Amino acid sequence: MVQPVDKRVLEGGSISKWREGGNAYVSVEVSSRLASKAKVEVKIRNFSVTMDTSSALGGDDNAPRPGELLLASLAGCITQIIAWNSALHDISLEDVSITIRGRHELLSMFDPSVGWPGFNDIVIEVNVKTPEWDKFEKYVLPYIVAESPVLQTLVKQVPVKLRVSVNDKQRRDLYIPD
Repeated sequence: MVQPVDKRVLEGGSISKWREGGNAYVSVEVSSRLASKAKVEVKIRNFSVTMDTSSALGGDDNAPRPGELLLASLAGCITQIIAWNSALHDISLEDVSITIRGRHELLSMFDPSVGWPGFNDIVIEVNVKTPEWDKFEKYVLPYIVAESPVLQTLVKQVPVKLRVSVNDKQRRDLYIPD
């Protein structure tokens, strides 16, 4: 049996405070720096995440690739949505596991005429073990897609601005097409 999220924290704490205040926005900021070759160090609050790529793409293959971390974020987000909604509806979970597979054309990162450089498809497989399938199907399943901010960011058209500075002098905003 998986230890559940404390329902009191959600109901009596965070959720009710956000509803009372009428504003639950949070700003998220990460920063990255090229460490060597294709190795990137990313700072997330008080955490550090390293990314790299295979030697075929100039890296040392010492850490996950950025696309893999994107899929890992998606898996983590969906898992948390399941945990939170299960806790709110007193559904016990024996196990939750997610496997996500994505496929993309590598050459397109260097030659856009080849095709789309992002993932061409993503398949999410969720495996849940619970003795309360009927409750899970009613109170959790419909909200996996609706409440996952990472999944919603991927499927909706979210405006993105790209600002580039060179030598701390020139600044240019680049248009990112839909």
